[in-house]
Amino acid sequence: MRIHTGEKPYTCEVCDAHFSRKSHFKSHTGDKPYTCYACGDNFTRRYMLQNHIKRHTLNTRVMCEISCCILRMFSQRSKLQYHMNVLTTFKPQKCDSCGAAFSKQNHMQIHTGEKSYKCVMCDAAFSTR
Repeated sequence: MRIHTGEKPYTCEVCDAHFSRKSHFKSHTGDKPYTCYACGDNFTRRYMLQNHIKRHTLNTRVMCEISCCILRMFSQRSKLQYHMNVLTTFKPQKCDSCGAAFSKQNHMQIHTGEKSYKCVMCDAAFSTR
């Protein structure tokens, strides 16, 4: 609830900053309890370790095998699957202006600047929802 109330009951004795959580104190103590299993680097926060570990997994990347992609690599199989779906989706429409193929009729909005979606709260208009 503190995030909604703005309450910051913890004051750092080192830098006098105010916080809603105690986790800031680790930044001054040098405590790094999260260790990378691959290289031994230490981190103060779990999310920092998780981001770091992604670097080690670059060697396990999966590759798109369609020739037009020329060795396009993905760090996760799910991202490769999404990429493949985009490439292989049936696109019956073809733009007379730029030659692009697409599956929906609203591509022409790119060329015309048409903004057919209006905000109900203000006067703003958008080309996509």
